[in-house]
Amino acid sequence: MDNRGKISTSTIAEKLKLAQKDISISNNKAEDNSSSPILFVNGRLDRKNCNYIPKNFSLLESIEKEVKKYCKGLDLAVLNYLIFRGIESIKKEEKFLAVEYSAIENQYKD
Repeated sequence: MDNRGKISTSTIAEKLKLAQKDISISNNKAEDNSSSPILFVNGRLDRKNCNYIPKNFSLLESIEKEVKKYCKGLDLAVLNYLIFRGIESIKKEEKFLAVEYSAIENQYKD
């Protein structure tokens, strides 16, 4: 029995070393490929105060990648916040805007 405990301990130690290697490798990859989020939306939507709009909603793939890269939190809460900030930004300009959507879509193409 004395021998059995030593074998288990060494096996666990080997597994921990392998796990540490995997963690450090994945951490290095994460640092290389993405930056830290700059927006964190905390909390949940209070559905009692929300209107459910049954519409199809599509995001450009590149915009979705940016949202996931720079924003953390529940997807719906993040999108509501970004829409809120966009409307606030437009209201501050206090002028009429005419935007050609295809220009925006072309700007976000990879």
